[in-house]
Amino acid sequence: MPHDVHPQAQAVIDLAIELGIPKIQDLTTEAARALVEQFTDARREVYPSPEIFEVENTSTGPGYSHVPVADL
Repeated sequence: MPHDVHPQAQAVIDLAIELGIPKIQDLTTEAARALVEQFTDARREVYPSPEIFEVENTSTGPGYSHVPVADL
């Protein structure tokens, strides 16, 4: 374990160990995705997404590819 981990990051690591959350690098791709989805769902229960009032497709300027915004 590195010795230069920020105390707040270390607290998160310690809690993950205490809760038995596996290291993501030790999981299969499918299991890692499922774990991230579980965390995402739990976060949305506590912190719902903000309401979006308007979405506008824009470009970054001449010579750059246009990246469309997903339909909401």
